[in-house]
Amino acid sequence: MSKAKNSFIAPIAVLVVICFVASAILAGVFQITDPMIQQRAAEAASQARTQVLPAGRNFEPFDGKLAEGVADAYVAGNGAGMVCSTSFNGFGGAVKLMVGMDQDGKITGIQVMEQSETPGVGSNALTDSYLAGYTGLESSEGVDAWSGATFTSKAVKRGVDAAAAQFKIIKDAQGSQGDEPSEAQLIRDAVAGFVSADAAALSGDKAEGVITAYSNAAKNAFAILVEDKGYNDQPMRLVVGLDDQGKITGIKVVYHTEVKGIGAEVFENETFLAQFTGTDAIAVGESEGRSIDAVSGATDTSNGIIRAAAAALAQYALIKSGK
Repeated sequence: MSKAKNSFIAPIAVLVVICFVASAILAGVFQITDPMIQQRAAEAASQARTQVLPAGRNFEPFDGKLAEGVADAYVAGNGAGMVCSTSFNGFGGAVKLMVGMDQDGKITGIQVMEQSETPGVGSNALTDSYLAGYTGLESSEGVDAWSGATFTSKAVKRGVDAAAAQFKIIKDAQGSQGDEPSEAQLIRDAVAGFVSADAAALSGDKAEGVITAYSNAAKNAFAILVEDKGYNDQPMRLVVGLDDQGKITGIKVVYHTEVKGIGAEVFENETFLAQFTGTDAIAVGESEGRSIDAVSGATDTSNGIIRAAAAALAQYALIKSGK
């Protein structure tokens, strides 16, 4: 009897030991891999923020109230706007989005972070082309649901409206606009100076270096926000004005870290900047166009502005082609 009992207990003991060891190994693997997974997720989220709000920098988490369906919200430290993560159920499960809105509450971009919708059906309402239809809007109003993907479309619309609600919460928390960082105000002023106070951001393809393109209602005047690098190898952001013939009407700097007394003086050099006015083609590299003379002693800064102006002209060509 004792021998039979031992033969019964021994396998159980072995299984218990195996389960214990396996659990310990899994726990150890989890402790090692979980921080890596969390880090990759954080990096992906950080990258998504810069994609849906290209003008934003130095994002800081918003620690106030979150609207229904909003998982987190981040405010751009330079006053360019805010980005939030939303989650609403579609047909196949949660549709998680990252939504960017500029300082005026207009959508600058939407990126799908997670979804399990049916390929070729619900997923049609999550394509870049469909989501681009929200760019420049303040809510989901005016965007039709994708035919055959009603549930997914509704999840997107709810995400957009949740982002709009979150924007209002953040604006209310921030108080008056008098506390906005100078760069955001400079961008608005520059755009208004070249186009109008009611300038609207344009959707579509973007030329290399272009952040946002704006136009007036008649689309006969344009302002292009462009980024390039100067001597410091750090971003310089400029707004380039264009008329309805694609000719440059002026250039205004909104951000730079160039050396004072050297590169920084280029932005106020009227002789240098006057070379751009009236031109619709600038020679850069192998391209043909008007050759712009750099400011002596500030070649890198000058070349950055020249490339930025050329990028604005390339953006005008895209706008006119309908891309």
